[in-house]
Amino acid sequence: MAEKLQEHELGDFLHGHLKDNRYLIVLDDVWSPADWSCLAKRSSNDPDCLGSVFPDGGKGSRILLTTRYKQVASHADVRSIPHEMRLLSKKKSWDLFRRKAFLDIDAESYLPDLKELGEKMVDQCNGLPLAIVLLGGLLSKNMSHIEWKKVHDNMSAYLAKEGQIAGVMTMLNLSYIDLPSYLKPCFLHLSLFPEDYVISTRKLLLLWISEGFVLQQDRQSMKDTAEIYLNELINRNLIQVVRTSVNARVMECRVHDFIQELAIEKAIEHNFIGTNIVVDPHLFPSSSPSLFSSKSRRQSIYSNFERVLDLEGLGIENDIPSLAMSSCPHLCKLDIKGRMQKLTETFQFPRNLSQLTLEACRLDCDPMPILEKLPNLLTLRLRAGSYLGKEMHVSANGFPRLQILQLLRLKELVWLNILKGSMPWLMQLEFDNFKTEIFGLNELLNLVEVKISFSSLLAMIVFHKIEDSFWGLTRIAGAEGGMHICRQKGLTLASSKQALEQLADFLEQCSRLIFV
Repeated sequence: MAEKLQEHELGDFLHGHLKDNRYLIVLDDVWSPADWSCLAKRSSNDPDCLGSVFPDGGKGSRILLTTRYKQVASHADVRSIPHEMRLLSKKKSWDLFRRKAFLDIDAESYLPDLKELGEKMVDQCNGLPLAIVLLGGLLSKNMSHIEWKKVHDNMSAYLAKEGQIAGVMTMLNLSYIDLPSYLKPCFLHLSLFPEDYVISTRKLLLLWISEGFVLQQDRQSMKDTAEIYLNELINRNLIQVVRTSVNARVMECRVHDFIQELAIEKAIEHNFIGTNIVVDPHLFPSSSPSLFSSKSRRQSIYSNFERVLDLEGLGIENDIPSLAMSSCPHLCKLDIKGRMQKLTETFQFPRNLSQLTLEACRLDCDPMPILEKLPNLLTLRLRAGSYLGKEMHVSANGFPRLQILQLLRLKELVWLNILKGSMPWLMQLEFDNFKTEIFGLNELLNLVEVKISFSSLLAMIVFHKIEDSFWGLTRIAGAEGGMHICRQKGLTLASSKQALEQLADFLEQCSRLIFV
């Protein structure tokens, strides 16, 4: 509901909700007096509704505001004296460093000169907790005197400026320099996310893999290797954990403001990110013009990539605009999650696009007449809420190279008509709705694999009628259940047609059993 309100309406809504309640509101990292004024003011045509969003009802309500700037705190409440956070004492600084650098090992067990070096470096952090934490994470990787001396000497070189921010940025620079080569692209990739954005680690790892940042290791999946990369960055205190699973795996993470500033600075320095796409700043407020560069190695709008373009989280409610993606000639994988009023010819897909996923787009018009013209599309996934219509039609010669078609949770779809000559190379079909009648299956001569999700025992009975013929089947484990059907190899053309007719009859029987 709140997302649909105008600014003044949201202010009135919050005021009305808070005025009869005792509340505590925390506003973190407010940057300017103007930001506070924008947050707190309320404008309304109702003369009784003028003033602050946050009502003082005499119930002991409080607002806690954090900021880097004293003038912001003074502006927010001229009657109160801002509480200034104190720097850590020398003893507390060393205790914090010792926990981060030596972990569970007693610091006294190390050589005295190692401790002496550590104390000198901690002193240069000037009591700043973030700088100390980063220093500890940096030094915990190597306990040799030579490495610690190298960090100590670099710290002295970087401390050309005085002040708290300079101290933090010094440590950040050192932490970046110390990263092994395979972690630096992963770190720079973090610059593409907005400030304070909670990142799904599942998505992050997949993006790293898709971007080619993850090296193939013997006897280890790329996903496992990517997770090792993530944990290394976490152990170096460059990524903060937001949420973990019951078995302690990281599910969500975020990046501290200072660390993100460094990632952006280094990404620009190395031409790692940028875009030559025209962006409407009202639609993409998170996009930073400073990142735009036609010379960059990675085309981006907030989290858009030459090879992987993910538009989820951009907050576009009415339409995903034309992104002139033809200007990204290397874009081959595209994942669109978000409402689209229509999929028109003006939405220019790049010619090299080989994999497309649509989800929650809520399209009313059949997308197939447009998508079937993509010359190099190999995989098409239409997932929950991507299409709200009842029928889809694939014309002759449509999808000339498509190999995988996935139709999942399209609840309204009742008819898929595949004309002869279309999808000549389709090998795998996956769906989960027996209500959908598929016409033209017998023309898909290269179809060798079908995955069907279902939970009906009646469908299981019919499945066994197809077994031991042209098809082999395997039960899919899990809550949803289902069957993985594979066609036998080495069939003649006549046998292939017979197998496809058998498959079509089987699906029709399942539909009658479940919905009659």
